Amino acid sequence: MDTGDWKGALNALSESLALAPSDVNALSLRGAAYVRSGRYKQSLPDLDKALGLDPRHLEALLNRGAALDHLGQQPAALKDFTQAIQIAPEDARTYNGRGIVSMNMGDFEKALQDFQQALRLEPKEWLHYFSRAMALYNLRRYEEAIADFNVVVRHEPREAEAFLHRALSYTAIGQEEKARADADTCIGLGLDRRAVKRLVEKAKKSRNL
Repeated sequence: MDTGDWKGALNALSESLALAPSDVNALSLRGAAYVRSGRYKQSLPDLDKALGLDPRHLEALLNRGAALDHLGQQPAALKDFTQAIQIAPEDARTYNGRGIVSMNMGDFEKALQDFQQALRLEPKEWLHYFSRAMALYNLRRYEEAIADFNVVVRHEPREAEAFLHRALSYTAIGQEEKARADADTCIGLGLDRRAVKRLVEKAKKSRNL
């Protein structure tokens, strides 16, 4: 959805809320629209109000958790996703969301556990493979990360970040030719050439330490 679409959705939801300011679903949807458009701070009043009216509103919890994570408030975000898991333990989004927060806090082992559970619930969802691959990459389990990145690029052949981190993983285990091919691919997909080359060189230096 582009900027105009989000603006239209927000205008429609604001009109609805002017007539029914305590409509929990409209509050949650407008908060979600703010989150999707990157306006994280603006999302919080709507999501807070929605959750004040219905503390078990799953979508509001998920979106508030994502907003708080983007705002650097990881402990609060972790609390929201944990509550979401308690409400909907069969919803893979709850585990993936909490895993992302844990990863942003540097707890890659805990993140990995949540991504594993997300994949058990949704074994065909490539986003969970990407999340798990990033946790494995940060744990320096490069061969396992490469296997997951392989799944991602088969499903999403234009996912530049997957090619970048697969290149870095190949670099870390000394597979230079494959690393160069992936680096070229992610540059072709729009990543900055100098930034990619710098990251690859950094990975080489780390391997040689």
